[in-house]
Amino acid sequence: MGQFGPAFTDARGFGGSRTAVCTRLGFCRGRRTVFVFVLDAVGTRFRGAAGVRGALIAALVLASLLMAVDAIRL
Repeated sequence: MGQFGPAFTDARGFGGSRTAVCTRLGFCRGRRTVFVFVLDAVGTRFRGAAGVRGALIAALVLASLLMAVDAIRL
């Protein structure tokens, strides 16, 4: 755990210490922000290459595939 060791060792249960909770929330927020920016960049480049119609078809196929995987796992 490195430098955050003391903050996490005193964390108990779900709530934990304020430092641990803030660190966890900051990490999750930063990771999601980077994911959205990367997804937007890839989508913009794909839309430029495939056109709007091609991008919509690819999005529908991908969404259908992901729903099928979830249904199988369920």
